[in-house]
Amino acid sequence: MHLLLINIKAFLIVFLSYFIVNVMLNFEIFQNIIFFTKDFNPTVGFLLYLPIGAVLLNYLLYGKKVILIISATVISYGIYNELKSHILIGYSIVGIFGPLLAICLVERFKLIDFKKFPNTPVKSLLFLCVVAAVINTTGKFIVYYSYPYSDAAISWFDGGPTTFLLTFLPGDIIGGIVFLLTSVFVIRYFHLEDIDA
Repeated sequence: MHLLLINIKAFLIVFLSYFIVNVMLNFEIFQNIIFFTKDFNPTVGFLLYLPIGAVLLNYLLYGKKVILIISATVISYGIYNELKSHILIGYSIVGIFGPLLAICLVERFKLIDFKKFPNTPVKSLLFLCVVAAVINTTGKFIVYYSYPYSDAAISWFDGGPTTFLLTFLPGDIIGGIVFLLTSVFVIRYFHLEDIDA
């Protein structure tokens, strides 16, 4: 029963981040801020990509116990956005394992200790968001440009890699920081640290 509650909480956190992003896409003012254009282009990333912060938060709160529910949510979001199968598989792998890889790398090199999360220092969480964003952006770059007939590969000469990296990387960093730090401040303010103890 305890594991079920953890997975429900994890699903709600990730779902909330995807929901906020989709709501922002439905308003023209947010489309101009997020994309600099009203036309969707898969090679131009969100300038506020919240789901990376949501996945980081889940892994930091609950560990690897939530990997299945995160997988289901990320794959569902990809299907909802009608990603082609080759892009969907790569996008899902990057979205599920990218943040987990960032946490493992940072802990492996003993740069940050997450055992005291959410009381981890803010500068450590900022560093984690940057590492996760670099891994996520690199992974999505490989996914989008590896398939020769994808929209991203076709638009390679239309500012492709430069536009891709200059929008995806800052969007992952800013979105991760906004979601993760907001969540951490809420957890600290309402004293929710011992919610699963």
